[in-house]
Amino acid sequence: MPIQRPDIKTAKNILADAYKSGQIPFNAKIVEPYCDGGSSFALRCIDTDGTEYAVRFPNTEPILNKILQESEMLQFLNTQHISEQSGLAIPETHYTPHDTYPFIWHQAIVGQTILPHNYHELNETQKSNLAKKIAVFMHAMHTCKLPNTSGKSTTDFVIAQMKVHDLDTLGKKIPAPILQKYKALNLNTNYPERLCHFDLHGRNMALNPKTKDLIGIFDFGDTSVRPCFLDFYKLSFIHRDLTRRVIEEYNKISDIKIDIRDVDLAYLSAIAYRYPHSQNDGILNKSLENFVQDITSTNTLNLSQGHKI
Repeated sequence: MPIQRPDIKTAKNILADAYKSGQIPFNAKIVEPYCDGGSSFALRCIDTDGTEYAVRFPNTEPILNKILQESEMLQFLNTQHISEQSGLAIPETHYTPHDTYPFIWHQAIVGQTILPHNYHELNETQKSNLAKKIAVFMHAMHTCKLPNTSGKSTTDFVIAQMKVHDLDTLGKKIPAPILQKYKALNLNTNYPERLCHFDLHGRNMALNPKTKDLIGIFDFGDTSVRPCFLDFYKLSFIHRDLTRRVIEEYNKISDIKIDIRDVDLAYLSAIAYRYPHSQNDGILNKSLENFVQDITSTNTLNLSQGHKI
């Protein structure tokens, strides 16, 4: 069922009325779109004291329900003290009902996203600190109790995608020796199921623009119970170097030991699934380039001797 969505002028009036009636705590003096279109109308709002907020007006009932489920998940994570354990900010979302224009808001985590070119700009210490913080966050997620409300999110599609992985579609992007060794690997998905963020790509993390420290993680819309190795592969959309570092740090603090070969196969399978329709995707192509570069530069592809990739 569609939900009417306001234009920018109407949205400003709604937010002004919501502030006057005490429904929201911020007086949005600056209101501008993050993006206009897609599943929701996302607005960047700045209070009179300079605090930034994010507001989303969903345009369908299913999208509204998904955002409300995310809000419920974030409330659960708050009871598990994930932010305190990881030292990272995570958003606290709030729902404001409206007969025609319901919306969800939260105080924004303001920082720099992590794209492949940003990662290349980090020095060795910054890369190491980033990996440690992500690993601690993942460990906090994977060791919290499982929520009663979310149930288990099906992994059938993800696992089936990996088992079918037609990596030959990547033949022009990955050198044949590397591709053949991955094709010969036996897929291991026998990892314990844990609560996973499951969308840890660079646009869902925020760095301090000056220090390059990781300060927050957001977008918990896909958070669900899954085999825990699946929480790592989207890091390779930033760089496999980051994936490798995070796994090394995670394995130091976790009883669960992640094999990067399984994570690599999840990444390559996801790419192989998307690639025929996304051959001009800049981040996808850059991540593949980085993937090959990391394996080549670290000389870690030696499966015949049982070494991890």
